[in-house]
Amino acid sequence: MGVLRIAHTADYHLGVSLRGLSPVSEKGRIRIQDFLKQLDRIREFVLDRGCDFLVIAGDVFHTIRPNPYVFDEFAKFIRSLTVEKVQVVCIAGTHDQPRTETSEAYMKALEDVGAPNFYFFRKPGVITLKGNISGKKVRFLCLPYIPQTMFKPHEYISSVEQSIRRLLSEPVESYDYTVAVGHFYLEGAIIREHTPSYIGDIPLPLRLFNGFDASMMGHIHRHQFLTGKIVYAGSIERIDFGEEGEEKGFVYFEEYEGGLRGSFIRLPCRPMLTIPRDGFLELRGRRNYEAVLREYIRSLRGIEDAILRIKMRLDPSQVIPSRALEEALRSKKVFHWIIEVERVGGEAKPIEKKVFSLEDYFKHYVETVFKHRLDPETMRLVVSEGLKILKEED
Repeated sequence: MGVLRIAHTADYHLGVSLRGLSPVSEKGRIRIQDFLKQLDRIREFVLDRGCDFLVIAGDVFHTIRPNPYVFDEFAKFIRSLTVEKVQVVCIAGTHDQPRTETSEAYMKALEDVGAPNFYFFRKPGVITLKGNISGKKVRFLCLPYIPQTMFKPHEYISSVEQSIRRLLSEPVESYDYTVAVGHFYLEGAIIREHTPSYIGDIPLPLRLFNGFDASMMGHIHRHQFLTGKIVYAGSIERIDFGEEGEEKGFVYFEEYEGGLRGSFIRLPCRPMLTIPRDGFLELRGRRNYEAVLREYIRSLRGIEDAILRIKMRLDPSQVIPSRALEEALRSKKVFHWIIEVERVGGEAKPIEKKVFSLEDYFKHYVETVFKHRLDPETMRLVVSEGLKILKEED
């Protein structure tokens, strides 16, 4: 028999858009291609290395109903692998699970059609597959994302633990390795290094996954090994500025001395940069602040084709210099930019911030209206599930 090889990927988020960038615009279509090119690179690697399996640990699409073009491109990606006898094991993630009774995820269509060598799990399940290249048998414990609305923390952890025990107790023929595939937030995982993040999920203890030859996780977009056998692949492309500076890619597992050894495979990404890196560009009290801004942009290096977030501080009476900014950025061939303005008056006390998202308003509304009506844990669950529904409807 040959050497078992597995590519572990997660969090594709196909169809996600940038703030201020329409997905149907020319640049919006180019941004979609950034993600699809990553699929091309993954496919090339899988076929060149002779991988038996491709694992997708959740969140293929950014919404449960992606646009037809993105859905078709993913279907072609799957077919290009399965016709070469690569077996694809895919689980539902946060964005692949419907949140309402009347909605259904498009991923179900690929499941319903019964595509050969493609295995999709919306509910916990177990399957033993024999590699078409190595001949090795792998028992996959598939644990898709479980909405936490109806659970208290200890109940949620207990539910996942019971699912694992139940799946492990199912009768099975001989196998060489056992691999867990999950879409969870595990204790000790770093969500984002530079930016505070509200994930709202209950962290699961690592002990639940210590007994497997490998535990291949999705949900956290930052690649990291929590132990030698428990790993997050991370997302394949930077989704937002909370992931600025993070390397993106996937994990390649190969048989080594009777076990599975994983290594990170980096994927090239479009640059995503915050200008300035720390704080705000100070333009208060400057009569010629438009000229100052233009000169500052012209002095920047390495921003061609990048996605920029420009943070500036203005007086309440100063107008955002949109035209000057656009001219300077276009001359530098910047791909897309987002402006964040902090307006400050008096003794440097912030009185306005320009950028508020729908998610920010929703969270503020729930916390204000239900402050004295819900306990903190229920409040957290309401906010968490509401934010996920809003993302589905983007």
